[in-house]
Amino acid sequence: MSFFDSPEVANNWAQSKPAETFATLPDGNYIAVINSIKHEDYVSRNGDVYDYLVYSMTVVDGQHSGRKFYKRDLIIPDKSFPYIKRDMLTLKVPIPQHPRDIITSLQAAIGKGIEAKIVTKKGEKNDFTNVYIERLAQVMAPQAKPAQARQTAQAPAANSPEDLGYDKDFYDADIPF
Repeated sequence: MSFFDSPEVANNWAQSKPAETFATLPDGNYIAVINSIKHEDYVSRNGDVYDYLVYSMTVVDGQHSGRKFYKRDLIIPDKSFPYIKRDMLTLKVPIPQHPRDIITSLQAAIGKGIEAKIVTKKGEKNDFTNVYIERLAQVMAPQAKPAQARQTAQAPAANSPEDLGYDKDFYDADIPF
């Protein structure tokens, strides 16, 4: 007998209601926590491979609290690296010497509170949603277990833009990308 043939599973199936469908978060600013940051490959229909940085975040304040959303940064070295560095400065994580260490450095941002701005741009065929990391934000952290609290306390120290050799006006939220 398979898992799905058990009476308990069949009963749970019969009793369950369809989950609520969520529309895209409306444009605006949201206080959120960063859940994960990873590198992903995307293969297009014609076989081209694109590299992305993917940030997973959860809204922690307001009407949409609990909703997840994602920031996807297409990695085009000659175009997107300045914006990735701007986000790293905003998140107060060290900018690595080599691009292979970007993800490792960004891991220090996991669990941080941020203000994110969502902006949808209308395209000819599709709409495009851009997510901008505006600033760090104070959030109420859930009660951590003692082991988690120790790990959090050992997070690497953040560097200011000036410490990293950048002019404090280097990163400007008004720069379009």
